[in-house]
Amino acid sequence: MLSLEKPITIDGITVFRDHADKSQFWYLPGPVDLAKRQADGRKEFNFLKYRVADASAADKGGGFVTFVTTLQLPSSMESKIVGRLNAEPGAVPPVRLTCATFEEGTVQCIALNVQGGGGTSAQPAAPGTFNAVEHILGATVPSMDAANRAAFSLSLSAEGATILEQALSDGMTPIGVVYDFKYLAMRPALRVTITADFERIYNHFSASLEGQYAWFKAGIDAAFESLVQNGVIDIQVEAFTDAEDKRDQEKWALDFFKNDLLSKWFEPTLVPGKLASDAASAGDGQSGGSGGGQGGGTGGSGGSSGGGSGGSSGGSSGGSSGGSSGGSSGGSSGSSGGGFAGGTSGASGTRSGGGTSASGSTGATSAGTGATGGTGSATPPAPQIQPAALTVDSTEPSPLPAGLGVTHTPAASGLVETITVTGAGAVVKVDDQVVAADAQGRVSITVDPDSAKRIDVEWPASAREQTFGLFFDFDKPAESGWKTNPPSPQFRAYVDNTTTDPRYRDASGTLRIEGDGDWSGSERGADRLMAWIRNLPTPRNLNFQAYASHEHVSGASESQREQYNRRLSQRRLDVALAVARRAGVPITVTAQAANGDVVPAARPGSHTPMGGDPDNRVVHVTGRAAGTTPNRWHGRLRRPASVTPPNPNPNPNPNPNPNPNPNPNPNPNPNPN
Repeated sequence: MLSLEKPITIDGITVFRDHADKSQFWYLPGPVDLAKRQADGRKEFNFLKYRVADASAADKGGGFVTFVTTLQLPSSMESKIVGRLNAEPGAVPPVRLTCATFEEGTVQCIALNVQGGGGTSAQPAAPGTFNAVEHILGATVPSMDAANRAAFSLSLSAEGATILEQALSDGMTPIGVVYDFKYLAMRPALRVTITADFERIYNHFSASLEGQYAWFKAGIDAAFESLVQNGVIDIQVEAFTDAEDKRDQEKWALDFFKNDLLSKWFEPTLVPGKLASDAASAGDGQSGGSGGGQGGGTGGSGGSSGGGSGGSSGGSSGGSSGGSSGGSSGGSSGSSGGGFAGGTSGASGTRSGGGTSASGSTGATSAGTGATGGTGSATPPAPQIQPAALTVDSTEPSPLPAGLGVTHTPAASGLVETITVTGAGAVVKVDDQVVAADAQGRVSITVDPDSAKRIDVEWPASAREQTFGLFFDFDKPAESGWKTNPPSPQFRAYVDNTTTDPRYRDASGTLRIEGDGDWSGSERGADRLMAWIRNLPTPRNLNFQAYASHEHVSGASESQREQYNRRLSQRRLDVALAVARRAGVPITVTAQAANGDVVPAARPGSHTPMGGDPDNRVVHVTGRAAGTTPNRWHGRLRRPASVTPPNPNPNPNPNPNPNPNPNPNPNPNPNPN
């Protein structure tokens, strides 16, 4: 059965292990895509627009859209996931990948003004307006197989057909499909206590939704991680074996809590979302904030009244506006008056607006009388956020293979940094928590001042070149009666693995430096080659090179020796190719050659009576095998503590000497004579 413990994410596809079978893996469907016609491979999407011939008719026309969606996993993606899973610790190759078995499922279409399953109709349009989509016809339950196909037909008004036509021409797709499934799974055994401040969580998400920010999976995951770090969500594991087990249980508990909360607060849609809230309270809060701001400008008491009627939300907004307006007319004392008008922001206003003169002090209780409060102290400069830097702790191997790496793009402002991971199949962890990268491999990480984030990246083991040696006994297969089509008895015996050739049956395996091939399984002969090919990751590109080793009759001329051994190596090549094609998996033969005895003939003394080497009576089949050790990168993203610039002295000496000598000698002694 599907186990929820330690899921794996590969290029956005979530994969789960089986609770008992080490070779079985289950995946959840990936992104919704348009289905393709089997006949020509074209997308199943049709748009028809029509207009009524009679221009005087009330109905001006309209349109229809028909399309079919699917959750079928592309074969290329499936092969990539299987290759990654074959290298997963604890997996027993060859692995099997199966779509999760769903117990229930529904599907909805989201099209402009209407959302719902087949049979949904738009509400009547208000006077002076129109409905772009009038009806949704089609599926309410998908096909409930690996493809999960769902067909829809939309009935459009004349205006809707025009809108959709223009949108499609501009490259936009204002139509979406939402699948909802239920499946059975085994939950890991754990005992945890989750304590959460729901009000702070609600405010965190609702603030962004009021700004109409779109929430995607990566953003939601990062938001919850931030809430945990800030203490809004506290997870206490009550029973664990070691530090790693504790981290795993904390992650699973957070995921469970997150998914449960999201199912209650979020609903997929194509229009900006809103959290379920008390609309009346939210409206009063905004209104109160506005009143508080105006009160701060004309008088402290008015601001206080406005902020009070706004509740918690209005207080915050009112304080901000009141401080600004009050400061304009009343200097620092006006700032304090605005602060009282706004509630929580008033504390900030009072600290920054405390005047040093008597009138400034009066302004602290009434913004209207603080006319000369402008001599208050200046606001301290804000701390300056320092840039973060990425450092590499280690790589395995060193250096990493070409195409694998981690780079950092410093943030222009704020605390959110971006790293980019190159290389397919990467699993990224930030402080031991798996995070999802986007399609370009980018991961957003919040790094607070005077802190660091540990980053670990793991890629699947790199494929390595490996050669399988299919060995043959001296002068085997024999030339007499040899045919491949129709197959001669000897050819069939080799391909069917019934031959008695001892070297073929027991020496074949992956090549070592010298001697027989390496093989630890129970297979023999042809079965070894087929098993080796099946375990290769896709694409299975194979190179076949067949050899012989001085297996001609004694006394033959050089040309006879060369021709005889080349024909012998061709027979061996015929066997290897036929066996490989019976492996039951797609292969591509990139090269093949019957080389005869060119290798041993080039060695000194090879023409002596002791010439020839059993190791050269072989067909080398070369492919790229899955690696055994994943590639790893370890590093840290650090941000120094913020720097507070020095507070400039705003008060120059107020007492210059304005009084020059007022008593010059204005009466010089004139000489009347």
